[in-house]
Amino acid sequence: MTVNKFVTLELIGERNNLRQVTLVVGMPNDSELIVAQNSAIMYRFLENIFSERKIEVRGWVLSNLENLSRTEKNEAEAVFGDKKISIIIIKKLGMITLSVESE
Repeated sequence: MTVNKFVTLELIGERNNLRQVTLVVGMPNDSELIVAQNSAIMYRFLENIFSERKIEVRGWVLSNLENLSRTEKNEAEAVFGDKKISIIIIKKLGMITLSVESE
């Protein structure tokens, strides 16, 4: 958990061989500060995992977050190299889940 208690990180696998990493991010509609802090955490998370493809991945995430927020659909996924990334938006709860798995 972070200081604002709206972000949780889940690690699955051995310390030196993680199979899945999931970041659950709260995006409350009543606090621009928390949304800004959690957006920064979310992008640092992605940049750490996809350091060599961070611009491409960040663009994909931004595009899909926009699309998912405007439609009934709540999930998107893609493969970048040997990693699969999934986004799930739970609109009623103001939550975004980013999950990265090794292929």
